[in-house]
Amino acid sequence: MLRLPALMPVSWTLVLAIGLPGLTAQVPPKVAAQALAFAKKSTKEQEAAIDHVEQQLAANESLWLRALRSCSEDAGVASKPRTHAFPKHDAGKKAPKADPLVDDGLPHDAEYVFGLGVIESGDAVANRTQAAAVRKARFTAALLGAIPNVDRALASLLRRLDADPSADRFAAFLESWRNGEESFYEALDRTAGTKDSVFFYDVMLGDFTTQFAKGGGLTNVADPKKGLQVAHDALHDGFLAYRQYRAFREAVAWSLVLPPDRPLPSRLARYEQKVAGAYSLREQVVMVLASEGYDPRKVAEIIGKAAAKLPDPLWSKPYDPYPSWNEAFQGAQARMIEAAGSTDEFFAKAQAALQAAAAAIQSAASGEVPGKP
Repeated sequence: MLRLPALMPVSWTLVLAIGLPGLTAQVPPKVAAQALAFAKKSTKEQEAAIDHVEQQLAANESLWLRALRSCSEDAGVASKPRTHAFPKHDAGKKAPKADPLVDDGLPHDAEYVFGLGVIESGDAVANRTQAAAVRKARFTAALLGAIPNVDRALASLLRRLDADPSADRFAAFLESWRNGEESFYEALDRTAGTKDSVFFYDVMLGDFTTQFAKGGGLTNVADPKKGLQVAHDALHDGFLAYRQYRAFREAVAWSLVLPPDRPLPSRLARYEQKVAGAYSLREQVVMVLASEGYDPRKVAEIIGKAAAKLPDPLWSKPYDPYPSWNEAFQGAQARMIEAAGSTDEFFAKAQAALQAAAAAIQSAASGEVPGKP
């Protein structure tokens, strides 16, 4: 099977477990200490500890936890690649330096690969150090209130949410062009803002034109074959449209699997920023999740059915995921008000339900009774 590099390679979990200079952490000191104590246990003891957490979760009546565990199991169902990977290219230059890595304490062993539509996992690796790092990350996730297999649940939901295959070749193209260790999608995502911050190179623009503008037939839309500047603008506009599609789905998926007190990845922070008089996307997702019986798969289904198609060609116009999402959210508000009296009260109850479930996970991992010192 032809494979693209995952957004966060399997070695990421190993990096987090070992630690590197400049690595910043989102893990509270108490949790870090508990995770370190776990890492010092034997393999048999570690596996037993994780099994204990899983057994406790299996007995828990939380609809959300049951659905998340089912999602994580779905990640094991193989799927065929929707397109082929492009040969890798190194731009030979580097984008502005990325911020230091952040240890979110979660496993990143299973990854959904945009452009291929498949889930890659390193669970079967023979490297003992890496396997130990994965176990530590799974136990740390539980200490933070997430299910141990949160990465699998996330990957499974992303596969459901990425239902429009029309941009697969474009995604594969951006993954094939490398900016050092990262893909050009990651580099562009980091530096998105103005066209001045985008750093395409002539050879990359030539490859883009060859792959996506050959054969002509483009009318009433910029034709990349007309020059490097036109190609630059088309590639940039295509990226912005695709980024709107992809980042929205990533934010939704993360919002569905994380406990309320854990932040979204920093590159998606804009989706949980507070706006006066309005709910953030993350808050809206939690509310729709609760209105659908706390089943993340139903939220993914709602988005899949209502979402607008990506433009064709991708650079022909902007993509906005919000009109269809806003319609779905507004359509669910009547049920929210009927259930709780107001949307604010409904949100508060939904948050409390997720937080209680997260506390149960933490209790299963730490042995502490929720609510007691």
